[in-house]
Amino acid sequence: MSVAIHSKITDIDSLIPRVVDCETEDKDVDRLIPCIFKHADIADENFILDWPKEDSAFKFFFCELYSYRTELEAYGLLKDNMGISNILTPSETITIPRKSWKVSTRDHSSLFIHAQCSVSRVLMESIYDNLEGIKQQGPRVQFMPSTRELKYTIGGNRYKTRVEGAAIVGPRAQYLPILSFTGWFEH
Repeated sequence: MSVAIHSKITDIDSLIPRVVDCETEDKDVDRLIPCIFKHADIADENFILDWPKEDSAFKFFFCELYSYRTELEAYGLLKDNMGISNILTPSETITIPRKSWKVSTRDHSSLFIHAQCSVSRVLMESIYDNLEGIKQQGPRVQFMPSTRELKYTIGGNRYKTRVEGAAIVGPRAQYLPILSFTGWFEH
């Protein structure tokens, strides 16, 4: 089965509707800007290693991201054109396998796939931890790093995927994934 994926880079106001007052939203936005970007345009190794102790939000995320980049570099897989605008295309068609873990190249990339999922999970946890009042207002969100199988239906066809992690709500026995982390790697 083929699926068409359409993507575009958009501003945050059109992506996330305003559900709180402007003052609370402004505070959230301020807390969600990592201190590294209050002092520089890029996150370089020196700042990551000397992260200020008084502002530890997102520190672990940038350490994980830097470690992932270092591994790509060590394996000779880091490309010069790694920016987000070079990754997204306006429209692309992909073929979805019936089971995502049955893709032959997935085994060769498992180290990188797990690292991507770890970076994604740490980013989502950091955002969740830095939003004002979110833990008190909504259901408790947990972040599981373990591999799980999920079933879904597209166009009447049933598929399975194996996610490396997820943000979930509800008890472990009957959890509901609200955001799944699955990796992707192309040689």
